[in-house]
Amino acid sequence: MKLWSAAVFSVLPLCAQTGLLSSSPPDANAQESMLARITEHSLHSQDQLPDFICTQLTTRSEDRTGKGTRWKKVDTLEVEFSFVGRQPRWKLLKVNEKPTRRSYEQLQNGFLSDSILQFFSLPDSIFGENVRTQFAWSRWDQIGGRRMEVFSLRVLARNSQLSFTNNYGSTVVGFHGLMYADPATQTVMRLELQMDLPADFPARESSLDVDYGPVTIAGHQFLLPVKATARLRSPTAIAKNETEVVRYQKYAADTSVTFGEP
Repeated sequence: MKLWSAAVFSVLPLCAQTGLLSSSPPDANAQESMLARITEHSLHSQDQLPDFICTQLTTRSEDRTGKGTRWKKVDTLEVEFSFVGRQPRWKLLKVNEKPTRRSYEQLQNGFLSDSILQFFSLPDSIFGENVRTQFAWSRWDQIGGRRMEVFSLRVLARNSQLSFTNNYGSTVVGFHGLMYADPATQTVMRLELQMDLPADFPARESSLDVDYGPVTIAGHQFLLPVKATARLRSPTAIAKNETEVVRYQKYAADTSVTFGEP
C-alpha cells in the first residue's frame, strides 16, 4: 500500500450506548464453540471462493488541521479489483467520475487503502493457523437492530501478514480491535481495527472499519466486504477513505464488464 504523508484516529465503537444489551456473557466453553464455528465457516468460504472481480468506489478526504473537524474532499476513485489465482490486481477506471488513462500505480496524491481492504477480504489473515490471533470475549452488541457477539482480537507483528509500504520500504505490522459476528450464522459482520505501527513509522495512526454483507458470485453466496472506512494520521494531517464495494462477479478469461454509474 502506498503511504500518504498522514495517518489514523482511534477506532470508534459501533454502538457506544451503555446498557444496550444486558445479557450475561457466555461461559468459556460457549465462547470457544463460537470462535470454532466462526473460524470454520470463514475458512471454508475462503476455500470455495472463485476468482472474481469487483468495483471499489472510494471517496478520499483529508483534514490538514489534524483535528478531524474540517474535512475536504480530495477526489473520488473508481477502481476495478480482480482476485485471480489468489493474486490481487487493481485497475484505475475513473477519477472524479471521468475515465482516465492513468494507472493505479500512477496515483501520486492521497492515501491508497485498497490493499488493506483486500487483505481483510481473506479470512486466513485473521483465522489462519500461523497468524495465532488472540481472541477474548468483549460483549453483546447490535448492528442494525440485530444481536451480535463481539470479540476483541489481536495479531502480533511477528505473526501478521499485513504490511504497510511507502517510499522508504515495507513494514509488517500487527493489529488489534473488535470483531462482530452474527450468533445465528456465526459469520463475521464487521471489523473495527487499529494497526500497531512502529514508533519510527512516518504514519502515526491507522485504522480500518469493514462491514461485510452477502455477495452472490456464480450463483453461490459469500460474505465479503461491502463498505469500509480507512483512516491515516500523520503529524500534520488526517486522511480518510470511504469505500463501497459493488458489482462482484466471477472472473473468466473472456469476462467483459462495462462500468458506468453504480
